[in-house]
Amino acid sequence: MANRLLLAALAIGILAGPAVAAPARADAAAPAPRRVAVSLIGEGASIEPGTPFWVGLRQQIARGWHTYWINPGDSGEAPTIDWSLPPGFTAEPIVWPRPQRLRVGPAMSYGYTGEVVLLTRLVPPADVRPGRPVTLRAHVSWLVCEKTCIPEEADVALTLPVATGRPAPAPNAAAIEGARRAVPAPSGRYSRSWRKRSSLACAGRGSESISSKSSVPPSACRINPR
Repeated sequence: MANRLLLAALAIGILAGPAVAAPARADAAAPAPRRVAVSLIGEGASIEPGTPFWVGLRQQIARGWHTYWINPGDSGEAPTIDWSLPPGFTAEPIVWPRPQRLRVGPAMSYGYTGEVVLLTRLVPPADVRPGRPVTLRAHVSWLVCEKTCIPEEADVALTLPVATGRPAPAPNAAAIEGARRAVPAPSGRYSRSWRKRSSLACAGRGSESISSKSSVPPSACRINPR
């Protein structure tokens, strides 16, 4: 994974030209500080046997830097999570909050600035024993870019008790819920979009429509390519 991130960083430098340099070289005597602080957070304060639950990889990204969405666009590399879970636990694919559009030189990418929580639903076995703590571990890799692109990685962990009954909310439950609300979903109102004579139109139910000349903001017609 580290080699793939390095190749992605080099590709960004080629696509964006002088605006984005090659990946920074680490000084063995003085390692550069991470541009992204990562942590594993949970929605519930405990794990109920057999009941799926949500956790999130929180990325706190340094000012001026960005990481990437599942589809990074013209350049970049999406983060990966390599789980090391207790026996019987399974992890579903990452659920990605809505990205920002990030233009670097002639390239258009999709990603995140500031802070983002990447969601994963974990499924515990029905026979996991209550009364014992369980530690969830993962190795995380990502590419972070500003004027340079740097591959970074870290190990994260979260320990939760196993208990019967519905879990109480964890201190970070609001961050998980906020990320879930930010996940793009197919719109029930505007089902199609197309480009006609250099203007964008979105078709809605019945006679509803939005054009680029209407009072509705262009964000209503945004399409994020998966």
